[in-house]
Amino acid sequence: MQNHTKMQNHTKPQKLAKIKTHTKKHFSFLKKLFSQKTSFYLIIMSGFSIFLSLSRIIYTGHAMYAFLLWNLFLAFIPFLIANLITFKKFKKQTEIFFLILWLIFFPNAPYILTDFIHLGKQPFAPRWFDLTLILSYGLTGLSFGFSSLQKIKIILQKRFPKIKINLLNAMILYISSYGIYLGRFLRWNSWDIISNFIPLMKDIFKTIACPLQNAAAWGFTFLFGTLLNLMFILLESISSGSNSSAV
Repeated sequence: MQNHTKMQNHTKPQKLAKIKTHTKKHFSFLKKLFSQKTSFYLIIMSGFSIFLSLSRIIYTGHAMYAFLLWNLFLAFIPFLIANLITFKKFKKQTEIFFLILWLIFFPNAPYILTDFIHLGKQPFAPRWFDLTLILSYGLTGLSFGFSSLQKIKIILQKRFPKIKINLLNAMILYISSYGIYLGRFLRWNSWDIISNFIPLMKDIFKTIACPLQNAAAWGFTFLFGTLLNLMFILLESISSGSNSSAV
């Protein structure tokens, strides 16, 4: 009985030490995450967007466009995952899992740009205000996405040549544009890949098997994907301060 009590007394400090270690690791990650200059500006932009939403609700008495808050949260997830992979040391299998998870949630970031489709459909507030509101959320979501893509690109550069990375980067943006089409026009969500896998795969198969009958899907994917690629290339050019000749 005494030995059992001693064993319990001995394991308690060990458990507490493990809890403290895990807590320190979590706080260390959060410190690294929010100490970045990019994170600071993204917090400011997110705060401004939320301020606009609250102002609209107070002014109109209606919670229209409140869905933008949820969309912004979904845009934050790939940013969080990319930082998690960057600052945490994972085993290869775990890292691949998080990269796949990042790819599934990444389309939610630029997706907010398509919320301009709602402009003018929601009454009670001036259109110029709603334009600013949606633009604020759209740019913030896109910034979350592009920031996460930059981090993923750095991670992949350790494993692949630069040419392959650029091609992979372009593919990611085109695949994401297809995902945005599935979300905006066919109303699928990221988590449907688990909860509604078979119906989702059926819709995907239809667009692939009958491309002419689903020209809108491929037209949107190509044009929106090209736009995202050009915007990302421009962003990287600006952030690197490159003024060299493009020719």
